[in-house]
Amino acid sequence: MQILIDSGATKSEFIAIYNKKVVYHFETFGINANYATDMEIEDVYRYAHEQLATVLSQIRSIKHYGAGCLREENVKRVSRIISTIFSHAKVEVYSDLLIPCHALCQKRSGVVGILGTGAAVCHYDGEKITHIAPSLGYLLGDEGSGIDLGKRFLKAYLSKQLSSETCKTFEKWLSFEPIQIISQLYGKESPRKFLASIAPFLSENINNKEIRNICTDAFSHFFRFNKIHFPDPSIAWYLSGSIAYYFQQIISEVAENENISLQKIIQKPLEEIILCYQ
Repeated sequence: MQILIDSGATKSEFIAIYNKKVVYHFETFGINANYATDMEIEDVYRYAHEQLATVLSQIRSIKHYGAGCLREENVKRVSRIISTIFSHAKVEVYSDLLIPCHALCQKRSGVVGILGTGAAVCHYDGEKITHIAPSLGYLLGDEGSGIDLGKRFLKAYLSKQLSSETCKTFEKWLSFEPIQIISQLYGKESPRKFLASIAPFLSENINNKEIRNICTDAFSHFFRFNKIHFPDPSIAWYLSGSIAYYFQQIISEVAENENISLQKIIQKPLEEIILCYQ
């Protein structure tokens, strides 16, 4: 039995494959190794251990594709924690950028990006990642991500740059009083999750002109920032992630305006990878 994990900042998706069939499929909390503590990573894998308790002896390998696993020290840390909990399995830890490369490009070359809670972009030559655009994190970067969209919208809302109609629509959608927004941002341990949680509202109201303009600006910045590192206009681009998937119409429009050859968008690369095993 092989366990495949696609772990982003928001959620971790676990797939167990046995005899070319998916026998377990569940989700739990996300892991971004740049920010997660050892205990938080352990909590995710102890939950997985409980879910797989009846088949532990059959697990031969675990492949973790995770956010924040570009850095070697994070690869070693995550691998050590998983190996402690699943002591009989062979553990391999890779960057979450590799899984959309495998799912979208297979043996082709191209620029591959993730647009989810965060954002990341790389060049894949059909076998390996050859170059990665600088990742500045949610404070200075992550252009076009769920965090970026939430940050842009809240800044416009809180600085009273939006119409009363848009504000009322947002306030009706909120699950708490608007006066609590600042405390949600600065009083919580993970403001990233709160910022990203605004993205579904923006998707639901994408036909609102003000919201559409905010999203257009965010995705324009995403492409312009990354074109600096991948300037060849003939190279194919591929995107994965929840933001890429749910905003694909506007992203496709922006890509065309930016002279980007955008070939394909998928939400869950792990599902494409499973087909290869089957």
